[in-house]
Amino acid sequence: PDLVATKYAADAACYWWKFLSRDITSIAKRGASTSVVESVTRRVNGGTNGLEDRAKLTKQFYKILA
Repeated sequence: PDLVATKYAADAACYWWKFLSRDITSIAKRGASTSVVESVTRRVNGGTNGLEDRAKLTKQFYKILA
């Protein structure tokens, strides 16, 4: 756990996203709507803790990209 939390954190996150995420990528590609953010949040966290803040930050991020 210590190595995953420090040295291999990005590797573990990428592995989880690609192989264990239950197709989050196809959902995330739909954009920055609150329903998309909620769907991804539920798959990652199992609930909606922090959803309002996450939706706000996601919309800000998409504005920066545009």
